[in-house]
Parts: sequence; structure tokens; C-alpha cells
Amino acid sequence: MLNTMLYDPKMGLVHDGALIKRRAPDGSVVDTLRYKGYIVDSPALTETLQRLLPDASMALPIEMGIENPKSGLARRTLDNLQALWNSRWSSDGYDRYNTSSQPDQPGPCSFATCFMLRAQQAAGMYRRSRSTLEWLYNVQGGHTGAYFEEIPINRHREFTDGILPWPAAEIATFVVRNWLGVSFKDDQVVIRPNLYPGSKRVKASLRYKASKINLQIDGIGPIRRAIVNGKIVQPRENASVVLPEGFAGGAVILRSH
Repeated sequence: MLNTMLYDPKMGLVHDGALIKRRAPDGSVVDTLRYKGYIVDSPALTETLQRLLPDASMALPIEMGIENPKSGLARRTLDNLQALWNSRWSSDGYDRYNTSSQPDQPGPCSFATCFMLRAQQAAGMYRRSRSTLEWLYNVQGGHTGAYFEEIPINRHREFTDGILPWPAAEIATFVVRNWLGVSFKDDQVVIRPNLYPGSKRVKASLRYKASKINLQIDGIGPIRRAIVNGKIVQPRENASVVLPEGFAGGAVILRSH
């Protein structure tokens, strides 16, 4: 019989002010793995203990806005996830989870690194985000969007990694949602740019319904003035702009001054 006497549902997946991956039925944090079914030459078989934390999936509630990206909880979680950067190599990038429980190979994972990129940008951790983005651009496949799922760091593993389309889709999502700040709330289009410090004028042409949104963002910082198809639209208190009802495409100019 499972001992659930100590379990408190209110604890959830938070511990010491940061997100965790799972709890045991008694409420304790699960951070070790007891599994011996790995293939013969997998890295995990060389470990006496396989750990579960940290795990890149802990960035997902932050990048998706389930947890406020600017909260202390989000920032503490992202600080903990830095342990996945260069955990057993020196060529940068994030692993999927603690390398000691890696069934394939130690090495950076492009898909997981994209999770981190979006969460860091949403949290306003621009230095980390920029470093992550530059790694994704410079790593093999970065110029074409044809990324390996995991970047091989051992020669005998080079032929076991497949190319995934997901990271390329994550990069596009980062640009539109986390950098330009274009998102949907119910049936409304909401724009709240989140540019890097020091950015100059940014222009983008985004497909929207049967037309396009021709977006221009003048400067960084909170939006103070918006012009949609020649008409002034008042930004909301949080500096986001909601496109007028019936908007079907056209010019959107956002100014922070």
C-alpha cells in the first residue's frame, strides 16, 4: 500500500522556490532513477546514480506563460536549469536532462535548448537568451534549420542522431511570439514586443489570414504609441497592443517614445 500520509497536494511541483519534475506518493522530491535497462554502451551505465533533476521540461511552464516568467519562481527555476549548459562538454548548449540519466549520449540537445531560449527571453534574461540563440545559430544545422536532435560530441555516435523539424519550428515561434511579441488571446491579436536591449528599428512581414501583418517596432521598452492602418490605437496598461476587431491585415507601427 502506498504511503500517502505525508502528501499535501498544495506542495505541487515546487520545491525551495523553484519548479521540480515530480514528487513521490509521500510528497518527497524524486531526484534519482533506478533503471538498469539501458543498452550496453549507454553513458548511464557508467553511473552509480542516475539523477532526474534538473530537466529542461521545467522551462515549459515558463515559456508558455503558465507561470509568470518574471516571477521569482521562474527565475529560480531557470537558474537551476543552468546546470544543463555545458554539463559534460565545452561546446555550449543545453542537455535534455541530467546527463547521469542519459540513455543515448552526453551532449547538447537542440530541441531542449529551444525551450530554454524561449523561457529566458520571456523572463527578461537577455544575456542568457542571446548566448543560447547564438549557439543555435552557429551549431551544425543552425544556418539551415536542419538540426540534429542531439549534437554528437563523440565520433562513434555521429551516425545515430537524426535530423528533427521541431527545433526549426521552435525558432520561428521564438521570433514571432517571444521576440516580436505577437500572440493570440481568444479571438484577439495581442502584440507586446520583447526585443533585446540596444535593438534598433525592427520590421517583419507575418502571414495573417488571407493577408499579412506588416509590423514595425521603433525602439525598445514599453510601447507608448501604436498606429494600425493609419489610426491610433491606445496601448493597454501592460504596454501591449490589441489589434482592432475586424483587423484583416495591414500596417502596424509600434513606438516606445
